[in-house]
Amino acid sequence: FLENKKFVVSKTLKYFEEALADYPFARIHKSYLVNVNEVIKYRKGKGGSVIVSNGKELLVSASKKKQLLSYFE
Repeated sequence: FLENKKFVVSKTLKYFEEALADYPFARIHKSYLVNVNEVIKYRKGKGGSVIVSNGKELLVSASKKKQLLSYFE
């Protein structure tokens, strides 16, 4: 229901990361929080990157890589 909608919010990404802790969301970078169910592909690299269902490619920081990959074990 949020597909293709943009919102302006005055909360930090950390706030949403904590609020969504019980759901399959992963902080993959200081700028990105993703629903892991929407990850289509992971591309290897130092941190790598993910392709999400809308076709966008997002960088994964090296420090967040292990946490992200744990969702797929």
